[in-house]
Amino acid sequence: MADLLSFARVPCEIVAAIYTADLFSGLGHLVGDMATIVSKPLREHVETTMPAVKEFMETDPKFIEASAMDKMLFNFQIHHIVPHPASKSDAELFIETATGAGLAFLVSAAATWYGYLPMWFARVWLLAIMFVTLVQNVHISAHKRNHGC
Repeated sequence: MADLLSFARVPCEIVAAIYTADLFSGLGHLVGDMATIVSKPLREHVETTMPAVKEFMETDPKFIEASAMDKMLFNFQIHHIVPHPASKSDAELFIETATGAGLAFLVSAAATWYGYLPMWFARVWLLAIMFVTLVQNVHISAHKRNHGC
């Protein structure tokens, strides 16, 4: 019976890790979408093509003079109108996500090594961290597909 439970544990942990990765990715997305851009002119500005968004971000004072947080939120929220955040390529988006996930993985692995995380939790959590980059990139790819890219 113990062998059967050990065998069943692996797929259960994988499913739990995928769910956890999707949950945290979704929560991050929710926070980014619901955050308010403080600058009203920037918040109300709409562009419908990637080239127009890039030009706006490079030349328009509404974007250039905005706070760093407003710029980040605009760049994040525009992905509902254009295929993906206009200021970054697919490779840059992947590296950005993987860098954050890699740091979280190293901190969590160290916490596990020193006994701060129980092994059962660490297996699910560390696997979830590895899935987060994939989940985020699949999400952005879905937006691109919806825009015919």
